[in-house]
Amino acid sequence: PEGHPNRISELSEEEVKNMSESEKSRCCTHEGITYVCKDDDYKKEMDYLKEKVDAGADFIITQMFFDAEVFKTFVEDCRTWGINCPVVPGLMCINAYPGFKKMTKFCKTRVPKALEEKMDSMK
Repeated sequence: PEGHPNRISELSEEEVKNMSESEKSRCCTHEGITYVCKDDDYKKEMDYLKEKVDAGADFIITQMFFDAEVFKTFVEDCRTWGINCPVVPGLMCINAYPGFKKMTKFCKTRVPKALEEKMDSMK
């Protein structure tokens, strides 16, 4: 829901200060680096998704996520784009701390603060 990992950009400190509200809602920080699917790239992603649904896709499966608000916003954005098929949430079972950290960093996944703190306490 945050955007395809290939469309997520590493931001400079100046870019972080100038993020739009929608970018702030999609950004994540890993090891002190902020990442976001910029608004222009997010629009391209949504336009492409709409093309796939119009070409016959019956449903959408998202990338993994841990922030329900990001998923909710993504589904609302789908509806705004005229994408009305079912949106299936992509989930990842958390089996161990190292795997959780590796995958969330690799996919540049937003992790809610409470979950991050809980996982850090279980290192």
